Amino acid sequence: MKNKVWLSILVALSLAIIPAAASASSLIGGSNTCNSNTQGSAVCNDVSNTNNPIFGQNSLIIGIANVIAYIAGIIAIIILIVGSIKYITSNGDSNAVSSAKSTIIGALIGLAIIALAYTIIDFVVTRL
Repeated sequence: MKNKVWLSILVALSLAIIPAAASASSLIGGSNTCNSNTQGSAVCNDVSNTNNPIFGQNSLIIGIANVIAYIAGIIAIIILIVGSIKYITSNGDSNAVSSAKSTIIGALIGLAIIALAYTIIDFVVTRL
C-alpha cells in the first residue's frame, strides 16, 4: 500500500513537471538572444526573421515538432495510465507488479525524452 501511494505521488509530480520542461527553452535565453552588440550578425538577422516559412518561431519545422510532440505526449500519458491501472490491479502478483513498474518507468522516460527533444528542436530551429 505504501508503494502505491509513493507511485501515485511520483506520477502526479511528473505530470505537473512536464509542461515546465517542455517550455524550458524560453527560460534559457528568451525569445531573442540578440542584443545591441550582435545585432548585425548573420545569426541575429536569421533569428529575427519571423517571416521565414521553414526556420523561425512560427515555422513549418516548429509546427511539425509541435504536432509530433503532442501526439507522442498523449500516447505516453495513455501508456502511463495503463501502467498505473495494471499496478493497481496486480493484487500483489510479483510478475504483474514488475510488468506494471516497467511500463510506468518506460512511459516516464518517454515523456522526458519527448520534452527534451522538443526543447532541443525549438532551440536549434529558432536560435541557430
